[in-house]
Amino acid sequence: IGEGLTPGRTLTLTGRSGTLTVVGTPINRVLFRYMDAVTPLAQVYAHVVSSVPDTTLDVARQELRQLYGLMQPHGHLYLLKSGSYGRTVPDYTRMQPS
Repeated sequence: IGEGLTPGRTLTLTGRSGTLTVVGTPINRVLFRYMDAVTPLAQVYAHVVSSVPDTTLDVARQELRQLYGLMQPHGHLYLLKSGSYGRTVPDYTRMQPS
């Protein structure tokens, strides 16, 4: 997703809960590039701060909070606490809705 989500471009996600549109920014482009269910958020944030000029850790965190608030209720973004699922992440595509 990260490479295709260039600033100003939109990403449309369609699922059981409807359609969701995310507008690309320099920060969320890097966030999506490195959020892979393996890389810790601290490292993701470090990539953002080093890749996007004039970006601070607080700005990167705020953008992720906004993305999470937009995407998570629709089942498109999950954040896991390190070690909470052992060594692998569940296959969410096989989980039944509650």
